[in-house]
Amino acid sequence: MIFHEKNVKLINMKFVIEPKDDGMTIKDFLRREVNPSRKLLNLTKNKPDGILVNDKRMTVRYILQSGDVLQFNYAEYADENEIPMQNEDLLDYVKIVYEDDYILCVDKPPDMPSHPSFNHLDDTLANAVTAYYSLKHDKTLRFHPVNMLDKNTSGLVLIAKDRLISAKLNELIKHRKIRKTYIAIAAVDFDSGVQSDILEYDSVSRTGRITAPIRRAHDSIIKRVAASDGDFSATDFKFLESNGEISFFEVYPITGRTHQIRVHFQAIGAPLMGDDLYPGACDDIISRNVELGEKYNMHRHALHAKSLEFEHPVTKSLIKIECGLPCDMRDIMGL
Repeated sequence: MIFHEKNVKLINMKFVIEPKDDGMTIKDFLRREVNPSRKLLNLTKNKPDGILVNDKRMTVRYILQSGDVLQFNYAEYADENEIPMQNEDLLDYVKIVYEDDYILCVDKPPDMPSHPSFNHLDDTLANAVTAYYSLKHDKTLRFHPVNMLDKNTSGLVLIAKDRLISAKLNELIKHRKIRKTYIAIAAVDFDSGVQSDILEYDSVSRTGRITAPIRRAHDSIIKRVAASDGDFSATDFKFLESNGEISFFEVYPITGRTHQIRVHFQAIGAPLMGDDLYPGACDDIISRNVELGEKYNMHRHALHAKSLEFEHPVTKSLIKIECGLPCDMRDIMGL
């Protein structure tokens, strides 16, 4: 297959060898730090500038010494069939919050799907990100989102710029090393007391944890339920305040199950306002949720991904990315 120049992205990873890694071969070091496929490693080591130590070409058998500067310079190829259509019009709605050579983080608005589908071919976050990258860098970019947001969840989406970085960020997700913070509005007065055997809550610190396994509902390919035969799931939260009708929370998911926050808050009797998939467990709660959604003009589930905090997979620096609330939630919270 022949790739157009615009579909090739050259990526440089640079490492300063620390004393603890003195004596390792390049191959072992790269396997630990980068974990490239055999094909990618072979392609890179055969390039004149693919693997350099102190600006000199080296084989993967070279034994590293403390203070060496190792460069792993590889190419990411993008097949045209894997690239979403560009839609520059969407860039008015999507805000770029953070970018470096390896990752991109955007603030996704509500009512925007993340991936193209049969009903959404060109109005998704992927279409916007592809357009942004083409305009700014004159390159094409595969869409590698690391944290997935539902169509009506707003906020931060972390995107890897190539497969290797995607794999490393997904490892951080898997080992719970990316701290995610959400803002949620529940259709309940939490001050009046919420009782549940899956809820632990300390009224002094106003912090709590919801622990309930989650699995797919038997009658749906989309909906999830809290059930004893599901996968372990835990959600921490801090109760911020209540206005007597609705309550505001900071939420910190420990695990990353599909619809986890929405399922857990419904399970304790505090469904997110405006959530039409998880509106409540009984008719009274559902009716109240609908009424409050109308009253506060909240026509989607009130959930926003506010911040991400993690160690950069290449530079190892601490990255903290934040974004503000969208208009609908900001108006309700009086901010």
